[in-house]
Amino acid sequence: MKPFCRLPKRHPQLILPPVKRRKKGQSLLEFALVLPVLLLLILGIIEVGRLIFFYAAVFSATREATRYGAAAGNNASGTPYYLDETGIRNAAKRVGFIAGIRDSDVDIWYDLGPDDDRKVTPNPYPDNITSPWMRVVVRVSTTFNPVAPLVNFTQIPVTFTNARTIMMEIDVAGIGVTPTGMPTKTKSATPTRTRTNSPTPTNTPTRTPTRTPTPTRTPTNTLTPTITRTPTITRTPTVTRTPTATATATATPVSCPLLSAGAATVSGTTYSFNITNNLGVGDITLTNLSVSWGATANLTRIDMGGEVIWTGVAAPSSMTTSIFNGGGNLIIPAGATETVTLTYSSEFFSVLFVRLTFTPGGCQVP
Repeated sequence: MKPFCRLPKRHPQLILPPVKRRKKGQSLLEFALVLPVLLLLILGIIEVGRLIFFYAAVFSATREATRYGAAAGNNASGTPYYLDETGIRNAAKRVGFIAGIRDSDVDIWYDLGPDDDRKVTPNPYPDNITSPWMRVVVRVSTTFNPVAPLVNFTQIPVTFTNARTIMMEIDVAGIGVTPTGMPTKTKSATPTRTRTNSPTPTNTPTRTPTRTPTPTRTPTNTLTPTITRTPTITRTPTVTRTPTATATATATPVSCPLLSAGAATVSGTTYSFNITNNLGVGDITLTNLSVSWGATANLTRIDMGGEVIWTGVAAPSSMTTSIFNGGGNLIIPAGATETVTLTYSSEFFSVLFVRLTFTPGGCQVP
C-alpha cells in the first residue's frame, strides 16, 4: 500500500556526516588562532628592517660630519673647517636626512685623544689657542619611532660618536722630476734657385778686297767673326730639416723607504718615536730637523739616542734647525734604531708633523 503523502527531499549539505562538519569548524578556529601571530611576525620583520636602515643613516651622518670638520683648509667664507659649526651640522643633516636629524641632535667638541676627558667647544673657542686641538669629535643622538609601537618599545634611542684627527698641513714626500731642457723642433727649409743666362753674341764680318796694280800696295784688313753663345742655367734647391728634441729629467730623491719611523708615543709632556737605519750605506748623520705643533705649550728640548741634541724655548707654531749641541748623538749606525723625543713645557700640545734630514743621500723622515 502506498503512503498517503510524500516526504520532502532533504538538501545534501544537511545530511553530511557529523565528522565532516566538525573538521570545517576546526580549520576556522585554527586560522583565527594563528592569524594574529602571523601578522605580528610580519610587522616585526618590517620594523627591524626600518631600525637597521635608521641605524645606518645615523652612523653615516656622524662619519660625514667628522670628515668635514677634520679637513684641511678654509671654507668659502674663510673660516677653518674645524671651526665651521654650521657646516659640520649641515654635513650630518645632509647624509642623515632619512633619520630626520636636527641641529639640536648634533654635539661638537675637541680633545687631545681618546684618554682626554676635557671638551673644548667650537662656540666659544678659546682665544689663547693659536692652533686647533688634536681631534674633532661629533656625536649624533636621536630616537627611532616604530610604525606600530608595542609595549615598552614606543621609542628606541640611537646615538653614535665619531672622532678624527684635524688635518692642518699635508706633507707630501716623493721624488721630484726637474726637466733641464725642452724638446726643440727645428725646420730649416732653404730652397735656392740660381738661374744664370749668359748669352754673348759676337758678330765680326770679314771683308778682304785685294787689288794688285803695278805698284804694290798691300792693304790688309782682317775681320774675324766670332759668335759664341754659352747659356748656363744652374738650379740648386737645398732643403735642410733638422729636428732636434732634447729632454733630460733629473730625479732628486727626497725620501728613503728603508729609513723608517715607528709609531709616535705621547706621555705627559713628551712626544717620542723610533727611527731605524736600514739604508745599507753605513752610518747616517742628522743634519736638519723641522717640527710643527699647536696648543699652548713651548718646545724646550729634543733628545736623540738618549742624549740632548737641542735645548731652548720655542713658542707654539713651528721650528727648523740645523744647529745641534756639540755633545749630542746625531749618528744612527747601520741597522740600528734610535729614539727621538720632543719635550714640551706642559701637556697641552699637539704635534702636527716632524721631519728629519740625514746625510749621506739627503734622506728625509717621514
